[in-house]
Amino acid sequence: MAEEIQKRQVAKKIKINDVLSGSYIKEDGWNPNFIEVNGEKVSRVNIIGAVLEKEEGDGLNYISIMLDDGSGKISGRVFKDDMYKLKDIDIGDIVLAIARPREYGSERYLLLEIVKKIKNKKWIKVRKLELEKKNDDVKEVVQKTEDIEETPTESKEEVVEEDIVKEEKEMNNVDKIIDFVREKDKGDGIDIQAIVDKFDDERIVKDLLSEGELFEIKPGRVKVLE
Repeated sequence: MAEEIQKRQVAKKIKINDVLSGSYIKEDGWNPNFIEVNGEKVSRVNIIGAVLEKEEGDGLNYISIMLDDGSGKISGRVFKDDMYKLKDIDIGDIVLAIARPREYGSERYLLLEIVKKIKNKKWIKVRKLELEKKNDDVKEVVQKTEDIEETPTESKEEVVEEDIVKEEKEMNNVDKIIDFVREKDKGDGIDIQAIVDKFDDERIVKDLLSEGELFEIKPGRVKVLE
């Protein structure tokens, strides 16, 4: 059961205003916290917005950006080892973000998982119309966007989302590796080489060790850090 719960949820295309106004529900155990929007439980979101502010500094253990999609504004944050994700993001950029809604005290923010730049600002309008389900208007705006785009293959939302799908597949591989270690661990860990042989990806194993998801209990053997 825990393995099923831990699988990453599909990122829901949603407005920032819905993230801010929806009821925030905290769950116990492996169940992810979520925003309740129109009766639907949303634990991961897919948002397109403009970066209005960026806060970073030597004294901070996080970087934050202020996102605006026309319906509202919300802070998006990355912490410590994930700070590189916002390294190339600047004020004025249009980005597509995959994130988890979070609440700290009375403040609601987004814990950013993936952030991709989108060159053409018209994609904010495309997303707005898409969420309003005005399909004919969406097609018209998409066509105009394609007509004026100098390098459409680099900036269409579809291409950006293809990149995100690839990254999410890698994330799912991470989940599979963690599940595999849990399944095979009989108390004394599991041999690292067994993981590499199974998934043919030594880099992800090293990343999981460096990020603290896996713990090397003795040379060559690891456990999931619970």
